[in-house]
Amino acid sequence: MILKRIYLKNFLTHTETEINFPDKGITVFIGENGAGKSSIIEGISYALYGKTSKGNLQDIVQWGKNEAKVELDFIKGGETYRIERVVSIKGKKAVSSGTVFKKRGERFLPYYQKNISKEIPKLTGLTLKTFFSSVLIRQGDIESLIEMKPRERAKLFEEILDMTLYQIISEHAAEKRRALESQIKYISSALPDIHEIQKDLEKLKEEKGKKEKDKKIIEKKKDEIEKKISYLKDRFEKYIKEKEEILRTKHRIGILEEKIKNHERIIKTRQEELDDIKNKEKELSTLRPFVERYEKVERIIELFRNLEKENERFKALKEKIDEIEERKKLKERLGKIAHQYEEKEKELKDIQNKINEISRLKGELKGFEERVEELKKKLSESMKDAQEIAKELTGYKKIYRVLVHNPIAINQLINNCEQDIKKLEEEIKEAIKEKAEIEAEGKELKKKREKIDSLEGSCPTCERPLDQHTKDELVKEIDQKLEYLRKRYREVKEKEKKLSELLEREVYIKEKLSEYREYFLKHKEAEGEMLKIRSKLFVSQKRLNDLKDIENKRSDIEKFLTENRNNYLRYKEAESYLSKINVDEIKKEVETVEAKVRELSKKLKNEDPEKVKEEYKDLKKKVERYFSIKEYVSRKDRLIDEIKNSKDEIKNLSEEKDKLERSVKDINTIEKGLEDIRSEIENSEMELKGLTERISDLEREITKLETEISLKEKEIKKAEEIRKDIQINQEKAEKYRRIEKALGPDGIQKIIRDTALYELPKLTNQIFSIFGFPFQQVRFSESFDITLLVPTLEKKDRFIPVNAISGGQRTALGIALRLAIGRFLSSKNEVLILDEPTVHLDDQRRSELINLLLELKRKNFVRQLIIVTHDTEVEDAADNIYYVESGTVKSID
Repeated sequence: MILKRIYLKNFLTHTETEINFPDKGITVFIGENGAGKSSIIEGISYALYGKTSKGNLQDIVQWGKNEAKVELDFIKGGETYRIERVVSIKGKKAVSSGTVFKKRGERFLPYYQKNISKEIPKLTGLTLKTFFSSVLIRQGDIESLIEMKPRERAKLFEEILDMTLYQIISEHAAEKRRALESQIKYISSALPDIHEIQKDLEKLKEEKGKKEKDKKIIEKKKDEIEKKISYLKDRFEKYIKEKEEILRTKHRIGILEEKIKNHERIIKTRQEELDDIKNKEKELSTLRPFVERYEKVERIIELFRNLEKENERFKALKEKIDEIEERKKLKERLGKIAHQYEEKEKELKDIQNKINEISRLKGELKGFEERVEELKKKLSESMKDAQEIAKELTGYKKIYRVLVHNPIAINQLINNCEQDIKKLEEEIKEAIKEKAEIEAEGKELKKKREKIDSLEGSCPTCERPLDQHTKDELVKEIDQKLEYLRKRYREVKEKEKKLSELLEREVYIKEKLSEYREYFLKHKEAEGEMLKIRSKLFVSQKRLNDLKDIENKRSDIEKFLTENRNNYLRYKEAESYLSKINVDEIKKEVETVEAKVRELSKKLKNEDPEKVKEEYKDLKKKVERYFSIKEYVSRKDRLIDEIKNSKDEIKNLSEEKDKLERSVKDINTIEKGLEDIRSEIENSEMELKGLTERISDLEREITKLETEISLKEKEIKKAEEIRKDIQINQEKAEKYRRIEKALGPDGIQKIIRDTALYELPKLTNQIFSIFGFPFQQVRFSESFDITLLVPTLEKKDRFIPVNAISGGQRTALGIALRLAIGRFLSSKNEVLILDEPTVHLDDQRRSELINLLLELKRKNFVRQLIIVTHDTEVEDAADNIYYVESGTVKSID
């Protein structure tokens, strides 16, 4: 894989940065701490694997922005790809999305849009572990692999090679196997004797058969008795029906006798009413002439009423026409004033709204002016305090000068400071640990020295016989080692002291940076509020200047409205009245009414209204009497029909009654037969009850036997299932045993470990040999201890540990080992990234490292070498140099 381009937008310190990487050679990014160099490496690793060392995703989005974007272009297998990742902040959460593009012609087309973190390692040939163990070497990590203790190095290699995963699976399989074997043992102990259960089952079935046979005999006898009882009950029901029929007949005869009496009473009553109607018919004939006169007089009275009604209507219409004319004249006379009144009234409303609004501003104006003065003071104080802090911080590091002109960089500077603190704390822990190890080794040597006088047999140091060493030589050798340890202890103690001082300084710087951020946020908040208040203040003052003119205008309008209010109200009343009136319709209605009055007057020319009314009252009483009698007489035909119908009904009812009396039987004979049958049924039911109870007893006994049989069958079935479970668990346990063995230390783990122990030294030696050091072979022990074969005049091979070689050789070996890991885990890697590789190196070590890098380039072992550093000496080895400052990148020719 070759890197071609990276684009960073709102990513950490980079607002918008685009870098085109040369295809080969050494590319160096130089700049002070916090300038944004490491952010470029952070962008590369985030684009490839979607992970960041900054913590939460929202921490990589530049302060004050809602979205960050990273684009990484690279070449693999002759094809050009682009990875695009975007982080968007929504509320308190950060959402990440990514897409892989493939270049077609001059355009990049979407290639993968889902699960890109799984697909990218397939494209690049680099997993996350491979990238961080062989491609990217972080600050101070070049020699970390070879400086580890063998046990720590073995653990790291096991993690890189995923051997831990196989061990976990193997142990899990072993745990499952042991659990199954324990379960098999427990189940086997609880397995019942199926043969004994089968014998008990046969006995129960035989006993059940006997009980069922007895039950059938009793059930047959029970059926015979039930048939007999059924026959007797049928006869009993027959007698009951005959008795009920006799009783119903007698009841029916009583009802018929009562109905005959009712009809006789009806005939008598209706005959009396007919006699009275004959007398009323004579009075009716005398009243008939008065009815005819009443109808004629009623029509005359109706005409009088209509005439009176039309005269009143005519008068009202005439008055209405006069009122309309008067209202028209009033409307014409007051129209102009009314129109002016409405305009002035509307204008007054608008003016009053303006005055109310401006009046409210008076109270706000003073508050605005006071708040402006407060904010001016606050801005001045926060700016002064922030500048003092920035000036103090610049005395520690020049990078903090950026705060004078670019306060927005404060978050990135705080993040950088926290990283420095974390690194210093880790280095202090290592120093403390090393001191403890030196103290322990020194105590051990002192104990050996104290025992020198009493030594016999072999030397405790080299185990040779004491006659080959004198006590003085032993003491001298131990003293030399103790002196070396004392010197080393002082060096480590001094280093710890310097690191503690640096840590104390960084903690103080972080406190000052946090304090600066508080002032910056307050200053920014005050500036925003000041801008809003000044805008409101300007508008309020301008509007207050117009208040006097508006109030004068209001006074003139109010005077006009007061003087013309009554005229306006009269105009509106006339207008409202006329809008509801149609004059033409009213005039037309007047003509119609006049015509009706003339017609009615002609019809009533010779009639006296008072006489007609008096006559109408007398006739009304006689007419009411006439119709009352007429209604009563109208019942005559209906009464005659009712008398006839009642006589016919009496005849029919009498015939039915005689017939029923002849059909009635003797009820005593029926009741005696019922008593005999009832006694016989009771005796049969007692016998049936005894048989039923015996059957119930047998059924309970049979049910009990069936339950016992079912339980025995279930026991047999359960025993068979237990046998089957034992067999299944035995098969499972055997499968887990095979998995345990295959993935265990003697299985695939041994294959991977043996392969690594063979291939890694071989690949490391190939790479290490290009630097030309006088070593013939790099060797790994079974515990991943590293030794080097040195040339010797002796025939016997001599291997030395890595702590015995020089610093430059350790650096070269560290680079070779990392590149070997990359080759072992994937195909040949063409890019190597070093982050601050010269940190904590002295002048000689820096020079040696630069020579090693030049050698890698010269022999074309790594095609693309990218270095991020603040060390300007690295420039001498660079083919391309970029200067990074405050999140911007400039190429230096």
